[in-house]
Amino acid sequence: MKTVLVAEDEYALQSVLAMTLEASGYAVRRAGDGEQALQVLRQGGIDLVLADSTMPIAGGRQIYAEMQASPALRAIPFLLMLAAHEAQSGIGVPIVRKPFGMGTLLDAVRRTLGGG
Repeated sequence: MKTVLVAEDEYALQSVLAMTLEASGYAVRRAGDGEQALQVLRQGGIDLVLADSTMPIAGGRQIYAEMQASPALRAIPFLLMLAAHEAQSGIGVPIVRKPFGMGTLLDAVRRTLGGG
């Protein structure tokens, strides 16, 4: 079973994402800000990071930069959630534009993990 780290500061959205992923067969770890996300990543066992671009302490772009600076983390696939009004990510990772349907999200997760 693949484990997805959901890094999202809006608790309601974080919960919906976690429930959707779990119902689709993924294990989920959660983080409410960038610092928590990095702590979870350093514990190991994460197969994909799904991160909001704007969060307290460090947003998705900062998390990705930290991952790229770490040999232990840089190979982990990364999927960035961007609000509809935000500019492109600028970091060369797959993105999902908010608001999105859960089917769109699951398709993006599968593609990013190489499963479809």
